[in-house]
Amino acid sequence: MEIGHGVHVGAPMPENEDERLRVLKMINILDSEPEADFDRITEIASMCFRKPIALVSLLDEDRQWFKSRVGMPKRETSRDVAFCGHAILQDGPLLVEDATKDDRFKFSPLVQLDPKIRFYCGIPLEVEHNAQKHKVGTLCVIDDKPDKMEKHEIRLMESLAKHVSNLLQRR
Repeated sequence: MEIGHGVHVGAPMPENEDERLRVLKMINILDSEPEADFDRITEIASMCFRKPIALVSLLDEDRQWFKSRVGMPKRETSRDVAFCGHAILQDGPLLVEDATKDDRFKFSPLVQLDPKIRFYCGIPLEVEHNAQKHKVGTLCVIDDKPDKMEKHEIRLMESLAKHVSNLLQRR
């Protein structure tokens, strides 16, 4: 998608995309109603890290759908603009201190337009199936101001994401 003088390109697909999508569909969560257990975690993340946006984001074929959201009016966005698409390619957190200075994101409409993302921290959510872990989405916090995260804060985000992963696994 072209914005301004640059071009934004979405994240490449994971090598196990077909199996990852099967697992996501198997847990039967896409387009489900809000659930208090998920909503409590996004509220805690937003408050703990003092970020206006916190999401449980799940990636299907062509969209990023929010199971739980604080501070985000939309229920979904296109996958090609999803920071989450980059986060699920990593083994650990994706930390973007200033998206306007990151070549992967600086021309994204989510950076250029509302919600004007500057800071992003996303932790992959994993669901185990057939003895393999599949990253189906992220728990993330977002701000419209650049920021950093300390190691203990990242560990806390990882703990919250593990709880979300456990909720997903139980489905």
